[in-house]
Amino acid sequence: MGSGELVISGTVASPPTAPEAPNNSGHRRMRRNAILRMAILATESLRQQDIASALGVSQQAISRMHARSPIPATPMSPGDREQALERLLSEAVPPSIETYWYGLEAPTQLANHVLALASETNTAAGVSGEVAADHLRPWRVPRRALVYTSELLDLSRAGLVAANPEEASLTLRAPRDTTVWGTARWWNEQASGEPTMDPVIVSQDLAALPGGEDGAPHRLNEWIVNR
Repeated sequence: MGSGELVISGTVASPPTAPEAPNNSGHRRMRRNAILRMAILATESLRQQDIASALGVSQQAISRMHARSPIPATPMSPGDREQALERLLSEAVPPSIETYWYGLEAPTQLANHVLALASETNTAAGVSGEVAADHLRPWRVPRRALVYTSELLDLSRAGLVAANPEEASLTLRAPRDTTVWGTARWWNEQASGEPTMDPVIVSQDLAALPGGEDGAPHRLNEWIVNR
């Protein structure tokens, strides 16, 4: 719908106001952080052409970024990975547009329904938060699903109902930072198991959720650092 409105069960609703488009410095920071995520996760030497391909930019652009601020040599040592991960986790996450939904099934099943709907509508999508962490490094039983999509979807088509943030069992997030799609594709091309957003994004989202005292964020971060 060209107006940006979302039709939910026949009702036209305006989604939350979209965050302002990032300026040039914002784009550079997002790309720099995306490169750092790839460097943290790389288990082999990461070439500039690999980075350029993942982020959808020219190799010359990556070379210019490297000249301004060198890209870490890869694979990184566990100590360097830990420092880089701590740096990213300490930064504010770019704002996103979110809608909130409720369904009776387990969070993993709800996420699968959203992924199926996204596939039907040719919408980019990926799982993050507790469900993704359970795929990557199981620890806690997921209590809530978080699914990224490139645009908002009417999840009533997937059997969910709109809810407020406190009662929702699934959050649908349309991120302003579009680099997350490139790093997710790059990660899933080399990883085994269920496709997810890249593990550093998953870690950032897991850390933002209540209940971190159970050790789940630490366990995921430990796995990222020592891969």
